[in-house]
Amino acid sequence: MSFVITLFVREGIVMASDSRLTLNNTVQQGAGGSQIVQLAVGQADSSYKTFVAPNNIGISTFGVADIQGVPMAGYIESFISEKLSDAKYEVNDVAKQLLEYF
Repeated sequence: MSFVITLFVREGIVMASDSRLTLNNTVQQGAGGSQIVQLAVGQADSSYKTFVAPNNIGISTFGVADIQGVPMAGYIESFISEKLSDAKYEVNDVAKQLLEYF
């Protein structure tokens, strides 16, 4: 489970997230796989889930922590450096760019 919290107050927007990385697995046991056992094991407490992009735009992630073994944080950091470093984007533009990136 991830906690991604965003607050909008008069002074600005506050974004925060936890840093726990959990490995989830489902195992079928018993005769014919009739019993399903779900396992969740904490793997690390140093996974980044909230990122600051240029123009003070925040990006937060949750859910699956990797794509084909590459951590989601690596994809987001690459997206920020490759796609957002040269131009100034509005929040809606960044969301569209991120969707296209994936």
